[in-house]
Amino acid sequence: MTMKYSFSSVDLAAIVAELQYSTGGKIQQIYQPSKRHIVLQLYTKRGKEYLHIIPGKMLFMTSTKEKMPPPTSLCMLLRKKISLARIQSIRQHEAERVIIIELTKPEPYTLVVEFFNKGSFVLLEEKKIIASMGRQITKDRAVQVNETYVFPPPLFNWRNCNRGDFDKAVHESDRRNLVTTMATVVGLGGRYANECVHRAGLSLQEVRVDNTDLLWNTLQQIRSEILSLDRFQEGLMPSAIQVDGSLKMEHRLIDVLAQFVPKDEINPYEQKRLQVQRILDEQHSQEKSLQQQIDQNQRKGELIYEKYGEVQSLLNSTKMLPHNELLALRAKSYVLKVSPKDKCVEIETDNYFL
Repeated sequence: MTMKYSFSSVDLAAIVAELQYSTGGKIQQIYQPSKRHIVLQLYTKRGKEYLHIIPGKMLFMTSTKEKMPPPTSLCMLLRKKISLARIQSIRQHEAERVIIIELTKPEPYTLVVEFFNKGSFVLLEEKKIIASMGRQITKDRAVQVNETYVFPPPLFNWRNCNRGDFDKAVHESDRRNLVTTMATVVGLGGRYANECVHRAGLSLQEVRVDNTDLLWNTLQQIRSEILSLDRFQEGLMPSAIQVDGSLKMEHRLIDVLAQFVPKDEINPYEQKRLQVQRILDEQHSQEKSLQQQIDQNQRKGELIYEKYGEVQSLLNSTKMLPHNELLALRAKSYVLKVSPKDKCVEIETDNYFL
């Protein structure tokens, strides 16, 4: 069962910081394992890697490639436009769950991926959408081919806000408590909002606070920790920053998120392989069970042959013995069961029942 991971703006900020080494690297190939899953084969200072992008869900990195299905029309278009393109920059759009990858080949292209709601994946040429994973039309914008890409309506920018903006956001919030304010108004997400309020020494049920010094200082710490590249683990859950009870881990956040891939986004080839493997395992188990039965029955036959005289004598006597003498056979050590009604005697020999 796949564990669920709530991918937040803080997580994306941490991953963007982790990916800065890839600037100057190249996109060697593009794959599309499923309808809403793109894989960029990168060649960077770390060698060959595979950046998995699932709009609306998450992104993660692997060092190996699974078998991929034939390219879709979107995949073919991406290959035509950005295969062998060089990565110029990777950044987060303000504090949104939006990542921007600037490319050159030598003409400039821009990949924009949104990780909120249903998500979107678009390739831009001078702000015009030339490739898109599906389309979305809302009252604010249209995300589809041939449209000019417009970023989503801005939310609070916790990454670059000043003290005055922060105080205003906290004091004017109508949320039920400070944790909810830090999660939704400030935009940290539930897990990191809890940690922020906890570090500030405030109650998680605190409704509002007049003096925001402690909260502001904690937010500065979180900003700094994201850039430090130290990552932590709380039980089975990775964390972009140190949270209460977490331990420092050796891996990057972008590497460990592979274990949280939504089930419906797993490569269909891998799903088929697992299905076939389960069938093979069941067949192997059945074959093993049948072989054990064959071996047992073969041994029973060999024992009957080895002790044919004794078994035949017992069978003959069983047919002719009166009821009381048939019951008396129970006294013999090798007799397990006597059924006069059925004229049946069950005996044991070499741990086998006959």
